[in-house]
Amino acid sequence: MNYVIKTEWRYHMKYSGLLFILILTTATFGYSDDDKSVTNAMLLEKMELYQRLNDTRFELIFNELKKLREDMNDRFELMRDEMNARFEQVDKRFEQIDKRFEQVDKRFEQVDKRFEQVDKRFEQVDKRIEQVDKRIEQVDKRIDFNQQLILFLLTLTVATPIGIEIWRKKLKKKNEEKLQKDFDALAAIIMEFSRLDERIRSAIRTVKEQGVILPNNLSYA
Repeated sequence: MNYVIKTEWRYHMKYSGLLFILILTTATFGYSDDDKSVTNAMLLEKMELYQRLNDTRFELIFNELKKLREDMNDRFELMRDEMNARFEQVDKRFEQIDKRFEQVDKRFEQVDKRFEQVDKRFEQVDKRIEQVDKRIEQVDKRIDFNQQLILFLLTLTVATPIGIEIWRKKLKKKNEEKLQKDFDALAAIIMEFSRLDERIRSAIRTVKEQGVILPNNLSYA
């Protein structure tokens, strides 16, 4: 609708300017006074007619805009009524959900009470476990510290050289396995390239036998 209004306004301004220029030219150049008066009167009549036509067009555009606004208002009212009805349904559903949550809360309260009873029982069990732990600590304290120290030193003395030797053997074996894997991979790559080159040569020979002219860099086959 804005585009229509802009178009009509441009049309009005364009022809108003043309009429103004025509009036100036007729008033300035080669006409007698009588001819000028007749021409000016005709131009004034045309301008009045054009003004009426423009007024009619603008009135039609205004009426169309008014109808469009009324239609939009009616549509907005319908949409508002529909949205209100939907919101009422949503409110009812939320009320039902709230009631269900209240029931769930009551059930959780019952479950919480049961868990409180279970917690009390676990507290009793924890107290018994603490008593057992204290007895175990007393038994552990009875172990001779000197025997523990001797066993530790003996273990350290025997296990250290053995551990170092095992670590060296594992490291050596690991390096040998890595070198072997690298060598196998390199051999496989070399073999694959040789096979691929043979295939290429065979394909070039076949094409040359069929009489196809090949570039100079492929003549080695």
